[in-house]
Amino acid sequence: MSVDELENGKNSNQEGPAVLVQKRPDGICILTMNRPHVANASTPEICMALSAAINEANKDDATRVIIITGNGSAFAAGGDIFAMDTRTGMFEGSPNEIRNGYRKLIHSVQLAVYYSDVPVLGAINGSAAGAGNDLVAICDIAIASEKAKFSEAFVSLGLISGDGGSWLLPRVVGKTNAFLMAYTGEYFSAEEACKMGLVWKVVPHESVMEETLALAARIIKNPNGAVRATRRLIIEGGQSSFEAALDQCASIQGGLHYTPEHREKLAGVIARVKAHKK
Repeated sequence: MSVDELENGKNSNQEGPAVLVQKRPDGICILTMNRPHVANASTPEICMALSAAINEANKDDATRVIIITGNGSAFAAGGDIFAMDTRTGMFEGSPNEIRNGYRKLIHSVQLAVYYSDVPVLGAINGSAAGAGNDLVAICDIAIASEKAKFSEAFVSLGLISGDGGSWLLPRVVGKTNAFLMAYTGEYFSAEEACKMGLVWKVVPHESVMEETLALAARIIKNPNGAVRATRRLIIEGGQSSFEAALDQCASIQGGLHYTPEHREKLAGVIARVKAHKK
């Protein structure tokens, strides 16, 4: 995210909720970060609203997929550099107070996504820098506009990733690419990010939400309970032994075998197999 983009809008009036929540009848919940005048920077307001919206969506059994996007030309700019400069907001106080600011605010967003049972997709409409880049990394699958660009910008400010990028990036883009992004702090194009594995697909700018909704539609065709359990297993699988993962799989599977959704899907497959044999 360029300084100019932040500078041009830093004195703009804030309008409306920090995060717009759209709950669709099909169970897709779209969360739009809504502070374009600061490039959707990780202000306390944005962080609290986004983490709360993710947690609320998870409480609703009707929620099938969460999509995170940004309003305006940027997806998310990361830390507010002007608040850093004036040592206000989450950057106010002693080193320990700043530490607690990270834990209460930016970390709350990352943990809300991490602990989500609902699949989380990213519709990356523009620049993603610093914490914004790491928010892309923690999404299950991200689709990017051709105009999007990505930067693990922390070292360019003499900082490290304060929101878990050093843990996330090697798991998402591999060790070499993680070092490349983290060491240089440079911007990478959407196509470069796609080759790294940070995003799944690059599409024309005007098609980002349409393509992300199309992917969400493919997901919600499947039973909600099985999809939620699958997400949890994939997330937790990287932290547990194989034996523990197998035991967890067996425990969850036993319950899913008794769900009406499983019986309905099974009946459909059997009917198709029998029809094919005729």
